Amino acid sequence: MKKICYTLVLLIIPFAMANGNGSPVENNTTALIDSLMDAAYDLEFTEPLRAIAMYEEIGEIAALANDDLRHGRTHNFRAIVYFELGEYDKALTYNQKALELFKRAGHEIGVASIYINIGNIRLYTGDYNEAVRLYFEGIEIYK
Repeated sequence: MKKICYTLVLLIIPFAMANGNGSPVENNTTALIDSLMDAAYDLEFTEPLRAIAMYEEIGEIAALANDDLRHGRTHNFRAIVYFELGEYDKALTYNQKALELFKRAGHEIGVASIYINIGNIRLYTGDYNEAVRLYFEGIEIYK
């Protein structure tokens, strides 16, 4: 899968970057990234480590395409899988990376979602006050 992703990057990303915003090639790049994320999502419950690896590769593609939104989503989805695996430290790390990228992309709903996700981590690790604070911070953005 890694070879396929990188081959697609080499073929598509340079054209997308050269053609500017909204070009058909750039739209194809975002469609490719979205399709790969859908494929990784399908693996989350049956092969979570494979899904994580795919999200990492897809994140590299999104970074090459300067797509902070999709790059942030790959970190967000990795964080969710790590959370489900009980690896809260890794989940926190990837949520923090997603938060930074969502802020840079101006994706407020994504920012709110990450605050809620980090709140869940804090809840599961016993930091109840911080969990509540983060929940309210996320809810404020949702309003």
